[in-house]
Amino acid sequence: MHHPPRPRSGLRLRLRARRHWPVTALAAAALAVLAAVTVSNAEQTADRYGPRQRVPVARHDLRPGEQIQPGDLEWRELPSLALPNGVVPEPSGRTVTQPILTGEAVVEARVAPDGRQGPHALVPPGGRAIAVPVDPPLATLRVGDRVDLLALGRWVAREAVVVDIGDQAIVVAVGEQEVPAVARGVLDGSVIPVIVSPPVPGDLTSR
Repeated sequence: MHHPPRPRSGLRLRLRARRHWPVTALAAAALAVLAAVTVSNAEQTADRYGPRQRVPVARHDLRPGEQIQPGDLEWRELPSLALPNGVVPEPSGRTVTQPILTGEAVVEARVAPDGRQGPHALVPPGGRAIAVPVDPPLATLRVGDRVDLLALGRWVAREAVVVDIGDQAIVVAVGEQEVPAVARGVLDGSVIPVIVSPPVPGDLTSR
């Protein structure tokens, strides 16, 4: 009995594979071109904005007086031209002196010098800390807020930083030249602290 020839499956597979070779080659070429374009774009970005650097940013808002902990930070890679001046390479343990908002890089202008902690850390260079009685206490006042001091109808200190708060007094940092007038007002009981509106976010120029 005559049997029809069996199909040559191996030949068919080879022919089918050959038909797919151009598609595979085209896909590989496309991936190579895409990779080259990606590398080229990355190089152009690096040339335009500078190499990327790993910098610490605030995970949440940080208030003056807080000591920065590792959990307060996250690390991001940013192009060097996008970095603010004075980024702190390792801010853990530093004390915040000016508000640092969520996502902002931690910079030297917003933290106390390394090793300074507590109320002392919030006294700016050349400043003096002095206790001012408050009766009744200012319930809304917080460390890091700023107050003007009024005595006998005249301003004796402007934008004094609150560095500590007690039950009957606040400790404020004032300029060296403001100390005598503030001290006289404290002695005669005439000093009245007036809360100052917060500084504009990102403003590093105010004292």
